Amino acid sequence: MRWVNWVWVAVLPGCLSEVPPIPPGEATATPIEITALNSPGAVSGSIVSLENVVVSAFDTYDETGEGRVGTAYVQEPEGGARSGIQLFAAAVAPAGSVLVPGDVVDVRGEFVLFEGPPGSSPFENPLPQITFGNVVQKVGEWAAPEPVTVPVAELLANGIDYVGSLVRVEGLTAQTGYERDPPRFETEEGLVVASALFVEPSVLPGTRFTSITGVFTYFYDFQILPRHAADLVVEPGSPLAERSDATCADGADNDGNGATDCDEPSCAGLGGCP
Repeated sequence: MRWVNWVWVAVLPGCLSEVPPIPPGEATATPIEITALNSPGAVSGSIVSLENVVVSAFDTYDETGEGRVGTAYVQEPEGGARSGIQLFAAAVAPAGSVLVPGDVVDVRGEFVLFEGPPGSSPFENPLPQITFGNVVQKVGEWAAPEPVTVPVAELLANGIDYVGSLVRVEGLTAQTGYERDPPRFETEEGLVVASALFVEPSVLPGTRFTSITGVFTYFYDFQILPRHAADLVVEPGSPLAERSDATCADGADNDGNGATDCDEPSCAGLGGCP
């Protein structure tokens, strides 16, 4: 049994009408642990129900400009391997609600081992997710989940065990700078840092990170998804491009080219620069 310290949130009766229709059989789905869905033997296409799981991330960043937002990531409160799962295009009730890390939710929907976009090559590692008419009901609040620290070698060797979970990786160095298509950068250690939830355009080849935190996922390769700037802890003195509000207003020559802040052409319109 899990014990959670709650701050209860009232749901007005009128809000229940905003919940999408539940497919036949879903209302009677037996509650299941996320760890069971991430274990061998989980059946794709099953109607499942999760209770009292904690939000680790909610996608409000449209990295493609095509409206691709709304995916939620939830996990068991204790975290760790096989504890998290993706809720694709989450239907949050009341409609229009935005989830934040630490929200406690109940989930009902269809569990799918997603094998890749239609017409594309199949995934080598099918992605566990809950999709197709899923209903996410906020029932309380708790502390934002803490990431589990995992060596990068463990993630790359046994990544499927951590897909959907909030992880922290330490001691990484960018091999590529930030790329726009697809929006991501890669590390010398072989990890892909993707910009599905947040973008940091100032990363250069050689930028060193004390740690990177994010949701671990898979899309043709294993990726970590930072949620905000605080998830990317840059080592002091490490090179950064001056092309963000932060690096264009910090008084430093981050890229070592002799120009600082508004004297850097790439800072036009950023960080208060004209």
